[in-house]
Amino acid sequence: MSKRKAVDAEVFDTKTFVEKYQCPGCVSGPYPDCYKKDTVGEGCDNHGLGTSLGLGMHIALGLPKGFCRAYLKIKDFVLIFDTFEKWLVEYGQDKFNVPVWKYLDEHGNTLIRLYQPRLNNGMVHIIKGNVMDKVNAVHTLTKEELEAMD
Repeated sequence: MSKRKAVDAEVFDTKTFVEKYQCPGCVSGPYPDCYKKDTVGEGCDNHGLGTSLGLGMHIALGLPKGFCRAYLKIKDFVLIFDTFEKWLVEYGQDKFNVPVWKYLDEHGNTLIRLYQPRLNNGMVHIIKGNVMDKVNAVHTLTKEELEAMD
């Protein structure tokens, strides 16, 4: 378990989250010009991945390796939640929403690589703060594992 501390919520507010994790490479425009509160979570509802690798592959530039690749999905790929409880209500952890990886990033926030097998859909969820002990992921990634990914 990582010893990193969560960032103070007053310092790392929703605006900062959107700018850090969603805005890089977004097709909709710079914050706050395009910002629209997400209907699910705390992020931006206008967010769309703008960096394409071709053949349906897209990159979320604001995310680390392992969390940044999206296949055919450019909307609702990155969702932000301010509490674990809100995330649990919206998605949960069950056979339909499987947290595959979890990672505590350098800002002290929990990144989850979620898979929905029924829809063959992957996405990334970001929960403010360190809730690593509450997320039942298949694997907890280390910084070394992320750096070793291509």
